[in-house]
Amino acid sequence: MILTSNLASGAVFLAALAVLTWPLAALASIYVVSASAFLAAAYARDGLVRRLEAVVWIAPWVAAVALWAWILAGVDGGTPWLLTLGVAVAVATPSYLAWQAGALAVRQLMAWHRAGRSAQATA
Repeated sequence: MILTSNLASGAVFLAALAVLTWPLAALASIYVVSASAFLAAAYARDGLVRRLEAVVWIAPWVAAVALWAWILAGVDGGTPWLLTLGVAVAVATPSYLAWQAGALAVRQLMAWHRAGRSAQATA
């Protein structure tokens, strides 16, 4: 369910991004697929402790910041690295949070749909 919800949410954002710039959307699709697979594999483990869960949730955000910093450094190589990193954090953070909020909404819809189908089956 984690993989499906992350891919569905990511597809919505990637479709919007593709309208603006398809090369960036192509690069972002690689990130969405790999981060979704990472999150799904991590949450599939039994006994995920809270501290490790926080690291698992933060790791794709750090990867997003690094990816944005790399993209921004390539666009304007003369900008100081600290400014580039700050802009990368400013872009990656709301993007990542919106993606995960969308994935949470998809998971909730899937759970409601599953509960509705099981209630119909028992009736």
